[in-house]
Amino acid sequence: MKTRYGVVILWIALGMTLNEHIGLAQNANIYMISIPAKCLNMSNDYRITKYKITVKAGHIAGLLKIPQGWDIAINDNLKQYTVIDGIASHGVAYMTFDDVVNGAFDSFLIVAKDQYLSKAGVPLDISIKFTTALMSTLANREVTVKMSDLVVNPYLQ
Repeated sequence: MKTRYGVVILWIALGMTLNEHIGLAQNANIYMISIPAKCLNMSNDYRITKYKITVKAGHIAGLLKIPQGWDIAINDNLKQYTVIDGIASHGVAYMTFDDVVNGAFDSFLIVAKDQYLSKAGVPLDISIKFTTALMSTLANREVTVKMSDLVVNPYLQ
């Protein structure tokens, strides 16, 4: 009987510790991120070939929309930032202007604010760098979207 109670107490303590460690405790700030199409400043002649998402003082809790044919790498080094690199594995997978207008980046990312860094006064910051290619010349252009340009809403679980 004592063993059972000990296992249950250990299980509860471990669960509480893990929740606090990864920043998903009940009072954590979790946000759903969208990118308005106008922020990308692109036309029908451009294609998105890759992106880099950098989250400071938080971490990625979910990436909801991964384009078909894209390679995604998440580098969460437990420091003050997390990076997601996405790149089209071939030309057919490039994202078009129509993809963007039709919601490719609407509610696509869930970010959890790091509660410990937040208490230390480090603000959550998200920046996204897109590389676009002009299809007629294949000339690359970079577009950076800052947190102030994003649509950030509380994530309702």
